[in-house]
Amino acid sequence: MPKIVAPLVSVYGFRLTARGPEYLLLRRRAGLDHLGGTWQAIHGGIEPGETAVQAARREAREETGLEPVSLWALDYVEVHYQPHQDALRVVPCFAAQFPADAQLRLGPEHEAYAWLALEGALRRVLWRGQREALRTLHRTIARPLLEGREPNPLLKL
Repeated sequence: MPKIVAPLVSVYGFRLTARGPEYLLLRRRAGLDHLGGTWQAIHGGIEPGETAVQAARREAREETGLEPVSLWALDYVEVHYQPHQDALRVVPCFAAQFPADAQLRLGPEHEAYAWLALEGALRRVLWRGQREALRTLHRTIARPLLEGREPNPLLKL
């Protein structure tokens, strides 16, 4: 029977601009692993003794060089089956708002970044779960903020 593990977090970065919300994707450095060259959100492991929220903040800083303006728990969890571990990987998802003029400093795992409108971001990611997380972020946090409405206060961290 597969085990259930939760060793990672995904952090979906965004910023609000005059053009509307833009979503941050990072391209993994080619040659790193089987996912080299792919576009993804901020993604990383939860360290021993660390909560998922602490890991989300740390990973956002490590992979962008920036402190998020705001952090939310997304009302979405990614689930992947890992055949080599016979495990279901459950990944808590977070949303990190960055300043509109954010200038990133990429960590060693990534070779490029892009700020994209929702449709462009949806086209670049590989997995259905990533697309659902982006749609959830757009619908529940970014769009309300852009419209001057407060997102669900229970999601704010």
